[in-house]
Amino acid sequence: MQLHGRLEQVMPSELSNLSNLTSLVFNNNSLTGEIPPHVGSLRHLTLLNLSHNQLQGALPTEIALLTNLETLSLESNAFRQPVPKFLANLTSLVNLSIKDNPIAEQLPPTICTMPSLRFLQADCDICPPECSYRDLCRTCDLPTTQPSIVPTSVPSAPPSQPVNVPSGEVDVEHDDGDSIETLPSTPLLATVAPTLLPYMEFGMTQYPTSEPDEFVLSLPEYTIAALNFDNSPQSLAYRWLEDHPELISMTDWKKAQLFGLATFLYSFPREEWFHSGYEAWDNYTVVNECEADGALGSTHTIHCDLDGRITELSAHSIQGINVSVLPKELGMLSSLEAVSISFMGDLSIELESAIPLQQLLYVPLKTLSIHDTGVFSSIPTTLAMMRGLTSLELQTNALTNEIPSELGLLSRLETLNLFGNLHLGGAVPSELGMVTLLKSLLLDRTAVGGFIPEEVCALSSLSLRVNCSLITNCAECAPCFCYI
Repeated sequence: MQLHGRLEQVMPSELSNLSNLTSLVFNNNSLTGEIPPHVGSLRHLTLLNLSHNQLQGALPTEIALLTNLETLSLESNAFRQPVPKFLANLTSLVNLSIKDNPIAEQLPPTICTMPSLRFLQADCDICPPECSYRDLCRTCDLPTTQPSIVPTSVPSAPPSQPVNVPSGEVDVEHDDGDSIETLPSTPLLATVAPTLLPYMEFGMTQYPTSEPDEFVLSLPEYTIAALNFDNSPQSLAYRWLEDHPELISMTDWKKAQLFGLATFLYSFPREEWFHSGYEAWDNYTVVNECEADGALGSTHTIHCDLDGRITELSAHSIQGINVSVLPKELGMLSSLEAVSISFMGDLSIELESAIPLQQLLYVPLKTLSIHDTGVFSSIPTTLAMMRGLTSLELQTNALTNEIPSELGLLSRLETLNLFGNLHLGGAVPSELGMVTLLKSLLLDRTAVGGFIPEEVCALSSLSLRVNCSLITNCAECAPCFCYI
């Protein structure tokens, strides 16, 4: 549908009736007000062009439902509100234009890491440095996120030897030959391996360089901080990788994968490892991480694809001596599709603190299973941003409060298992009715009660298990099965 120069009002509500619409072009009109929430009902849209109007306000969260959207053009309007983070949920988006709007705040960096995004048009003052690495905002002279605490070049050295950099401060000469900047030095500088860092890949963001010997990648701040402690999992993993016999011949993704995996494994105490598994890993007897199951024992499971990229990772404590926080470096396993964790320790910890959900947003996760743990918290709404999830299993924890309605954004979800969370209450959110692929919803042995919404009862493939004494309309709801 295309209309140019004919509209001088708010966007018509009747648009919600055009459910099969694939293209909506209302540019060069005089549209006013806000983008209405009912635009989220146009699920088949691939093109939405509202440029050159007088629209204002905040973008409705319902836009995140347009998972088929490839082009979103909002340029030359009157939007002042910050661009919301949920735009990163548009996993098919290729073109995004928001220039010529009076937006004061920078774009969320997550916009720059959207794997599908190829063209971004935005005013230079709101384009974050993260976009420079993917040549987004390409008309802007963006600052890069070059290392702020490490030198931009280091002398070549064998990977097993430390780079001799004095403590205190480091003078860095810039390309013009005249400008010298004094940067603070940290203990990390003494252990930076120039053959390792230039190739690191984090999540969906790869930092390429044509001159790797002159470029040192800046690790994420949380990793930098952890590397300053000798016995942190990150430091143990770094030293292990630095001395790896095959380091020099490794590809970029392999180094990132091994560092992320090693950090994960070193998060577990020695007592968690199977027999001589710790020594086998520590001494490189286990050369191929895809064949590490036997050495690491039944507490850890690793599966890889045919290219050797880790796709599945699990850790299940059998001794009760366990960790309560998993490392953020899991996000470096860029092909990870399934994570399964059980028997973690701290009863008071929040789920979003125990599991690095923000970092896992940048891996192609399909299955997330956090079960039989001591996690005592609400269900984090961050889970709704994992748009590729087909299975979310949070059974037999200590989850509280209610099922967040945002889970209705998980359009590919087939299994939602919340069984055995005795303190999880409230009602079944009607938004789950939008998850048309949902086949299994397990709510037995929870405190979820009340009336099951019609939208959920209408799901043709659903099997719904509930607590009979708390649900009032199970008999009238076709998918419902009472648990006694």
